[in-house]
Amino acid sequence: GVMGRGQKRPGGGGQGGWKKKSRLEGDSGRPKGEDEFDGPRVPKRMHVIMFGYSGVGYHGLQKQVENQGRQVPTIEAELETALLQTGGISQVNYGDINKVAWSRAARTDKGVHAACNVVALRLQLEPPPVASPKARVDDAPAVDTAAEAGQPAEESQEAARPPVGAASEISVENETAKTADGNSGEPEKAAEDVQSLETTLKPLQNADPTAEDNRKRSELISRLNGVLPASIRVFHIQRTSNNFDARLQCDRRRYEYLLPVFVLEQGAVSKSRTFLPGLPDTLAKVADGSLSVAEAAAEIREEARAEALEDIVDSTSSSPVERLHEVMQQYVGTHNFHNFTAGHQPNSPQAVRFIIEIAVEEIVVEGEKFARIRLYGQSFLLHQIRKMIYAATEIVRGTAPSTAIGDCLKTQKHYLHLAPGEGLFLDSVEYEAYNTNKVSAPHTYPLELPAEAQEQVEMFKAAVIYPTIASSLESGVFKEYLRIVQEFPWGTYDHEVK
Repeated sequence: GVMGRGQKRPGGGGQGGWKKKSRLEGDSGRPKGEDEFDGPRVPKRMHVIMFGYSGVGYHGLQKQVENQGRQVPTIEAELETALLQTGGISQVNYGDINKVAWSRAARTDKGVHAACNVVALRLQLEPPPVASPKARVDDAPAVDTAAEAGQPAEESQEAARPPVGAASEISVENETAKTADGNSGEPEKAAEDVQSLETTLKPLQNADPTAEDNRKRSELISRLNGVLPASIRVFHIQRTSNNFDARLQCDRRRYEYLLPVFVLEQGAVSKSRTFLPGLPDTLAKVADGSLSVAEAAAEIREEARAEALEDIVDSTSSSPVERLHEVMQQYVGTHNFHNFTAGHQPNSPQAVRFIIEIAVEEIVVEGEKFARIRLYGQSFLLHQIRKMIYAATEIVRGTAPSTAIGDCLKTQKHYLHLAPGEGLFLDSVEYEAYNTNKVSAPHTYPLELPAEAQEQVEMFKAAVIYPTIASSLESGVFKEYLRIVQEFPWGTYDHEVK
């Protein structure tokens, strides 16, 4: 919007003010700039990074600092360090992600994976300056990439004469850019400068202003994947509108949970279901005279009939996985999920969420049978999916009443266990409204993965995420989960929940 742009202009200091500053101060400003910033400043532009990761060994996605001030391992901390090493973030902005207006689409929890999540930040596309590698070496480990990263610009044919579109932003205020190839005096060069000024205002018919930037983006992706661990992969980097926020503008999220089928097949050790739960109440009403014996008998008959019917449905219905699919349809639509998260009161409007679709099917991964649960919704609360899966599996196992989900979506407080985080991953995020309303070529295009990147995501899922979840069976997290839900069955802690 207008406000975002206006804030950056005045005074030329601060973030994004670099353009004004170097224009005003001209040559006298240059040495000062170089002292502070290790060489001339590189323009930052808002981009999204689309990337996947295995959550094993990390305390979730979001960067966090423990109370002793020591940093805990998170996916974002790993990504930020890689961006520093590859020139995506400058040394002066490293360590404070607010300086680059960092935002994330979905904040995955400890141990949770992502096939493709999105972060947005003001990104530099230039490789790290080769002129001053010293400052970098002290700070960031394993920066042998800094030297290599500087090379593509010098070596590549296109870089010998900066292309009209890409150079336009730099060549206006960066004096050295004009004389770099030594032919600044030639008339065609002067004409090119005029053209490049126009390019900033309107793209030329005959030149693609984005071609050079696309090349720089794909080079940055290669550099990032060169320094990141194999469990974190960058698939795509794309320019967005200036005040883009990855979370606020994300309007759909897809999650997937792989639940070992043995969890569904193992019913309660002792079937903890009480038959005719309404009986004590009915008898009490007969005792105090508020119900006649005939009315009481009718009530008890009705309750017994309903239970017998439920038992028939239970015993004849399809496989546990198909049953789970049926049970989970109760979550679809708009509901208040206050019982499925922490710290929300029964009528809290923040706990109202909209779920578009849930599908469950059986798949085999590394010889093990899993129920693959796919959830598609606007947004999800902390722990919501894991608690949804617990309630649904207890119904399928016969250890919770068939009304359990409906009860939990009402105002009464219930205690719900958490299904293991190891089975959960974020599949993808969508930007429908942004893609419809905010996109203006040639600078911004709809946010979606190119076909090639989409293939890489599928490969990452097959090669990293599914096997990682399958291996969590060996670590025993699901067996331990079963032990807990059997020892403390449905309703055990309900009276303690405030």
